[in-house]
Amino acid sequence: MLLLLLSPKALLLGLAAALLLLAAPSLSAGTASCNDYEDTIYDPSAPLIYVDPAIHRTSSIPFRPKSGPGPLSTYLQLSLPYAPAAAILDQLRATPGVDSSITSRGEAHITVITPPEFDSLLAPLNITADDINRIALRHDIQSARFLPVCLGRVKGTVPAKHPTRVYELYSLIVDDIYDDLLRIRRDIYRLYRRRGGQGALFRPEEFFPH
Repeated sequence: MLLLLLSPKALLLGLAAALLLLAAPSLSAGTASCNDYEDTIYDPSAPLIYVDPAIHRTSSIPFRPKSGPGPLSTYLQLSLPYAPAAAILDQLRATPGVDSSITSRGEAHITVITPPEFDSLLAPLNITADDINRIALRHDIQSARFLPVCLGRVKGTVPAKHPTRVYELYSLIVDDIYDDLLRIRRDIYRLYRRRGGQGALFRPEEFFPH
């Protein structure tokens, strides 16, 4: 998830801010559009958000393993430079109708294996965080290429934070245009199958990077 932006004032945000298109120099005709993503609300009148091309300089960022003893604490990510992501947050805060108190976790990444995938599919087969990290490093995950597509928004409750408050989460939707990340997922899938996993339960192509 590139940006985790939470605001309790969910109902104040209009449709025009539900999806912000990206004005990025790397966008070109024929690339993925926001309409390619199921359940994405597209509004052509939405304001433009500039994405600094420096966000692609992932090879300058060290690989950051993510694992912990509790549930939903282990996953695989492509780490991104935070400064370009922070600039997106600044633009979002300045967008009319958006709560300027939205915050981030102070880091940026693209999720490659989600915490639920690890907990429910991989860990029961004794596939460890070290196992998936080795596969990622073998593929040089920090050199993976991607294309920013659009800024998406979801609303919902976070029971662990507040039982009834409605929050908003914004994330930068990206396209794995050269399948660099998908190849990592496919190799993890091969390990999963070798360990006895059911193919129908883990489908590497069911991947919506953000």
